[in-house]
Amino acid sequence: MKTRNRNWKSLLAAAVLFLVAARGAIAEEAIPGDKRLPKNVVAYMSLKNVNEFKTQWPKTLFGQMLSDDSLAELRGDFLKQFEQSSQEVRERIGLGLAELLAIPQGEVTVAGVILPSGGIGGAMLLDFGDQSEALHKLIDKAHEGLDAADLTRNEEEVEDTKLILFQHKAGEGNDEARDAGGYFVKDTVLVIASHASVLKDVLTRWNGKHDHTFSEHESFQYILERCRDQDSEARPQFTWFVDPVGLFQAVASANPELLGPAAAAPGLMPILGFDKFKGFGGTVDMGQGDFDTISRTLVLLERAPQGIGNLFQFDLAAQSPPKWLSTDWTSYMVINWNAGKAYATVESFTDMFLGPVAL
Repeated sequence: MKTRNRNWKSLLAAAVLFLVAARGAIAEEAIPGDKRLPKNVVAYMSLKNVNEFKTQWPKTLFGQMLSDDSLAELRGDFLKQFEQSSQEVRERIGLGLAELLAIPQGEVTVAGVILPSGGIGGAMLLDFGDQSEALHKLIDKAHEGLDAADLTRNEEEVEDTKLILFQHKAGEGNDEARDAGGYFVKDTVLVIASHASVLKDVLTRWNGKHDHTFSEHESFQYILERCRDQDSEARPQFTWFVDPVGLFQAVASANPELLGPAAAAPGLMPILGFDKFKGFGGTVDMGQGDFDTISRTLVLLERAPQGIGNLFQFDLAAQSPPKWLSTDWTSYMVINWNAGKAYATVESFTDMFLGPVAL
């Protein structure tokens, strides 16, 4: 009986240790950029881990080709040019190219966000890992250049984080100071944004538990789920997404003078069927199993009986390589596309804008 008790105690202790270790590992897992961005993102690109990419790249066919002995002379010439350029950069900012390229360590995310006032703002999240010293050297050098420009620099404390904000100075054509964006550094991540409001939106979502984040965007969520490796729980190495309708509407509302007659296009979108585009995006993974690179792309389009939806009529039919295709072929592609409906759609659009029988 005592032996059984000791066994149970040992198992219980092991279970507790496992849970503690697992909890620590989960706590240290980096929060992805899509959980820190607001939901109103219209363009998004993310490289999951720069160090992982650097490890996987030499294993790809293109990476192996560049390492081939036959290209040794070409690599030598490139290294000479690289060292020369690196020395010039070092004289300007105090860091060489190799040091600059070593700053990104984890995830790098770039996004376009619709602003509350209309238009589009930009944001970049860069995980610099253990390269804090090099990063702050770069920031200090950037401050010198920005201070010399027509900008003012201010600091604002938000949720125990110091935001460095820039503004265009008033005067000389500017009635008042205008927002010029800024940055902040938190944990091991540098966040740069074109507008102060975007910085604050990211900071508000820093723990990844906010109710309204880009990760909850229905179209992005659907595309990411469909384009990821179904046999793996890991995030894809590279992810991208574009909301074409939201992007166009944001640009049109902020710059009507640039678009001219096209500024009235939002009213035509339902007629032409452009509003049926919910987004397009995809993923890229390198060095997976027997494959060099796997790229998946998905266009999310609500089925529409008219308008642009008729450009994308892919009739259902069984597809298989033809019998004449031998093993000597290195590439083969087939698209089961209703080209007749696509042509008729283009013809109707052309006639709508240029008059009957224009095409």
